[in-house]
Amino acid sequence: MLRLPQAVLNAINKHRAELELHETQEMNTGVLSSIKAHIAVIDKNGNLIATNTAWNNFAIENGVTSLERVATGNNYFSVCENAANKGDSDAAVALTGIQSIFKKEKHFFEMEYPCHSPLRKRWFHLSVTKFGEDDSKVVISHQEITETKIAQNKLKETSAELKKTLFEYHKILDSSLDVICTVNKDGEFVNVSAASKQIWGYTPEELKGTKFMNLVYAEDTEITKATSQIFKSNNQMPAFENRYVHKNGKIVPLLWSVKWDKKSDLFFCLAKDITERKIADRATENERDQFYNMFLKAPSAVGVLKGIHHIFEMTNPLYLQMIGKKDIIGKTVEEVLPEVIDQGFIDILDNVYRTDESHTNREKLVKIDKEGKGKLTNVYINCVYQAYRNIKGEIEGVFFFINDVTEQIESRKAIVASETKYRKIVETAQEGIWLLDENGRTTFVNKKICDMLEYTEAEMLGKENYHFMGENGKNETLMAREGRSKNITESLEYTFVSKSGKHVLTKVSANPIFDDHGRFKGSLGMVSDITEKKHLENLLEKSNKLARIGSWEIDLHKDGVYWSDITKEILDASPDFVPELSDGIKIFTDEETKNSISALAKQCIDDGIPWDEELQFISFEGNIKWMRTIGEAEFVNGECSKIYGSSQDITERKKAEIERTKMISDIVQRNSDLEQFSYIVSHNLRAPTANIIGFAEILKNEILTPQEREASMQGLSASVNELDTVIKDINSILQNKGEVHEKKEMIFFSELVDSILISVGNLIEKHRVNITTNFAEVNKIFSLKSYMYSIFYNLISNSIKYAKPNEAPIIQIKSRKENEKIILTFKDKGLGLDMKTKGDKIFGLYSRFHSNVEGKGMGLFMVKTQVESLGGKITIDSELNKGTEFTIVFET
Repeated sequence: MLRLPQAVLNAINKHRAELELHETQEMNTGVLSSIKAHIAVIDKNGNLIATNTAWNNFAIENGVTSLERVATGNNYFSVCENAANKGDSDAAVALTGIQSIFKKEKHFFEMEYPCHSPLRKRWFHLSVTKFGEDDSKVVISHQEITETKIAQNKLKETSAELKKTLFEYHKILDSSLDVICTVNKDGEFVNVSAASKQIWGYTPEELKGTKFMNLVYAEDTEITKATSQIFKSNNQMPAFENRYVHKNGKIVPLLWSVKWDKKSDLFFCLAKDITERKIADRATENERDQFYNMFLKAPSAVGVLKGIHHIFEMTNPLYLQMIGKKDIIGKTVEEVLPEVIDQGFIDILDNVYRTDESHTNREKLVKIDKEGKGKLTNVYINCVYQAYRNIKGEIEGVFFFINDVTEQIESRKAIVASETKYRKIVETAQEGIWLLDENGRTTFVNKKICDMLEYTEAEMLGKENYHFMGENGKNETLMAREGRSKNITESLEYTFVSKSGKHVLTKVSANPIFDDHGRFKGSLGMVSDITEKKHLENLLEKSNKLARIGSWEIDLHKDGVYWSDITKEILDASPDFVPELSDGIKIFTDEETKNSISALAKQCIDDGIPWDEELQFISFEGNIKWMRTIGEAEFVNGECSKIYGSSQDITERKKAEIERTKMISDIVQRNSDLEQFSYIVSHNLRAPTANIIGFAEILKNEILTPQEREASMQGLSASVNELDTVIKDINSILQNKGEVHEKKEMIFFSELVDSILISVGNLIEKHRVNITTNFAEVNKIFSLKSYMYSIFYNLISNSIKYAKPNEAPIIQIKSRKENEKIILTFKDKGLGLDMKTKGDKIFGLYSRFHSNVEGKGMGLFMVKTQVESLGGKITIDSELNKGTEFTIVFET
């Protein structure tokens, strides 16, 4: 991992802090104002930890006089006790119920109570439950039930009249959306309104005479029986809830208003379907929990100050950590942080509260007594103070969002001291040096980069690197940046556009930068101008005009699958195609790829580990393509609820990579050929040439005897013959390479073998060779016949030549097709080779391994050259005294 001098990291940290501050400001402001239910969180001592806007607005509008009109900073228990002492029995019941939750006597408490205003009567339903798994807090929720209570009162006032006129006014009752019914002392329906069909699925006729308990959901049976007994003794009770089973099997939550009439021995009942309310309650509860969780886990120090005296109403743990304090809710800023009074912060808060003008400070110095011992600590902050209003539009308090940037500021001091030294080094470097922050913005360029792109340093700073590229630059750099963030170091080729419009092709060695905590902070690129070298390649490898990136999502709870239009386009699916879960796997026909993407998805769902892979697939129209797929998980309450991500068509890039790899392979092969010719010239030609020169000098001597002259002439002749042999070999190799451009044709393997057996018939008969072939799976190939003949001929004759003495050679030739490739194998049981000592020399020119067998070492060199000229590959597997197997692979 590359570590940069502090001089460069300063700008990186600055940009990051600004981004985080902006994001958290928008997020928390939206969340705090979005919840409509009256919700509060209190601790076991009764202190209000948090309330939402709806709670606060209600308290302001109605005054702090009842159960729910208490603002953050007050003690809920004290308010209930005061009200109870003044004769409010509802407050006493509420206090006892809330404390029963903390004492673990109950898991849930609820009650109804009146809350009348001068203008109208109102009733509320109070519910109390513990805050998740935290036994030290409870959540209090108030829901208005005025409409239900009014209905109950009306039912009570008119129950006698209703009993007498029930049948007469059947049509009126049947128009009610709620079920109105009477039940006798045996629990049987006597009369039922028509709404029973809509709510329970049963007609009144089906219900009359049946027991109402038959419809009660099994889990609610006992509580319903107990409640009915209470109704008989008390005549009437507050509304209660239970669940009925619909005729179609679904569960229907109901809110009941019931009155027992002793004279008629009947229950008069009103049942309201509260399915929608229950859904809303669950949504409210989820919204409440989400809000509080987001508030506590906000990446910035966040809080709410209320009133003109700036009383702490809410803060998150990050703020408490920053100031080194606890238990500040309900206290003023002056009480908690008296040391900031003379530093101007109270004046700032007063101005924001008074004028509604937001205040922003960057790198503001504040001195805080964190330990409470009078020792002030320097803390540098980026902060935003913003007023918020109540439902009447009046300014109620101030939000604050703070990021501690002390570390960055102190680092800057060290950076200044070393900046000159490092700048001199990078300015004199022969390569361009380009530094980007984690968002891809330029924080430093040296003189070489400026000269290369014809811009000044000032013109480049602060701009993304793709600003200096063509239209495809953005997507390329975004993908590369993602790789850097995963600690991937790469060597890339980018085309930049200079100020004058000239295209500059570069090779960039890109390295990620991380801080001491392992957080990604940007990238360092060493840039070399390779425009001239890559001019021809640029014509073939232009960047994609526009990277197509589609999105997708899988809802694990609902088994729902979503593909964006771009994703469908990449997969060649129609715009109206509705995907299923299995469609995302079907496109991968290769089992290994299927297993790989399935394992990645499972790992993402189980452990939250994201993936970023490049995979080949077959589209809905049968096209072979490549995609880059990125996926990550979303967890709710520790459980993966959905996975989502993006798909990018990288087919063209993959094709370019394959072509580039092929070009490199060709270059490597050409270099290998040049090395072989260099070997021939420097070794094989040198010896006979030196001998010819030597013998020629000897023959110039006039005093040679006839015998000496004859011997010299014989030596000269032998050297000339040796030189001629080498030249013929070179000519054969050159002729072999030239033939690759001959016309290709369909070649049948069996015919090719038969032709070769005829030409080497004398060897077959002499050595009693046994050749078996199996071309059942694939029997032909479209290729160059002269090359294929030479390959087969050399491998067959090679197996005969290097057979074990006194054993009849056995040769097996087979063909098969695998992954769209034709594979040929030539296997014998001959002398074999020691692969450990000779494996890297087998296909070399003039390489010989058995001195007892005649040969020049040309055959296998020619076979390898011809196979590779046809675009194939050849490998060998051999064991001394056990035999040899050659495998040739051709693309179809």
